[in-house]
Amino acid sequence: MGKNGADEFETLLGELYDCAVGTGDWSALVAGIAGFLRSDMCNLFSPPSGAGDLIWHAHRVEQQAWQDYVAYYAGCDILAQLAFERGVCGVGDVFSDEYLIAKRDLVRTEFYRDFWTPLNIHSSLSTLVCAPDAGGLPMVVLSLYRPPDQPGFTTEEFDRISRLLPHLQRAFRLLRRTSELQAKAHMGLQVIETLSLPLLIVDPQGRLVHMNGEAERLLAGKTLGLAVKGGRLQALNVADKDKLARLLMAASGRPALSGGMMLTPSAGSARWHAFVSPLPAASARVGERQSPLALIMLIQTDRPPARLKMMGEIYKLSPAELRLAEALVAGKTIEEHAESAQISINTVKTQLRSLFSKTGTKRQGELIALLSRAPPLAPGVDEGA
Repeated sequence: MGKNGADEFETLLGELYDCAVGTGDWSALVAGIAGFLRSDMCNLFSPPSGAGDLIWHAHRVEQQAWQDYVAYYAGCDILAQLAFERGVCGVGDVFSDEYLIAKRDLVRTEFYRDFWTPLNIHSSLSTLVCAPDAGGLPMVVLSLYRPPDQPGFTTEEFDRISRLLPHLQRAFRLLRRTSELQAKAHMGLQVIETLSLPLLIVDPQGRLVHMNGEAERLLAGKTLGLAVKGGRLQALNVADKDKLARLLMAASGRPALSGGMMLTPSAGSARWHAFVSPLPAASARVGERQSPLALIMLIQTDRPPARLKMMGEIYKLSPAELRLAEALVAGKTIEEHAESAQISINTVKTQLRSLFSKTGTKRQGELIALLSRAPPLAPGVDEGA
């Protein structure tokens, strides 16, 4: 292969691996494959299966042709049938239509007459790029086509497709892994959004990677003592700035350490704790390939640390018992609750005994610990909003 051919191949590989990591253009890639393999038409597809049609990218092959193939012509695809019969459908096998069947016989088949002829196809070259595996890799087939006024595929195209194949196989394994990671990341962000606990993800320099809706709402109120400026999370108090910087550096070090601080609030505002925890990216197992990140959890100091409605439903608490439970979790004594609720201390003690009975606890500390285990779900989740 000459210099121009080598340059063409390197360009094609760049497009291929860009697609594998989700940043490339599949249409441009398949057009590039068609050009490299000197073919008028090309498609990269997953045959119909119980898992559905996972992949279909084409150059000069209309979507309707693929739909027709899936709906009917896959069942009379004489080339696929012969490839299976002759045992040339293994991963990496490359075969032309002329290897499987004489052209004079092919042109008499329904597949050629009703499917290929309207598409102006006369010759094909195909290979099985990937086979299904337990890890979720789909079956992927690469097919190239030429019209009647062009010769069939030659040894040169066989050699070119054989050179490209290992890269195609590696790219689809990478694509599967990238898709898995993207799905996990999406799931993780969905989990974060379900929590009423304000959460932020930042890098060691405080650059904001993500924050959930609760954190966004809280920062917009400008009473927390934190703000995002120039894409970085910053403490507004000078002393807090140094503390936050030290916590972020500790969370990104080795060993990665968790920590916390009390934020200095604006005048008259509630006080908040900021807890900083390393994310798995900071683990030594990841090595140097990924930057460490930190998860910041914000917890208000003067309100119950958990929503109690769910716990009330679990233990069948009455509204009055639930109000007492909320008071206890907030740090109030039974006397303070009796006064604020304008009920007698004897009534509160009766409610407390009922709480003990329903929850299987014996002391207030045990009861508070149990009730505080309720997950901090966002209102839209635990209230059915």
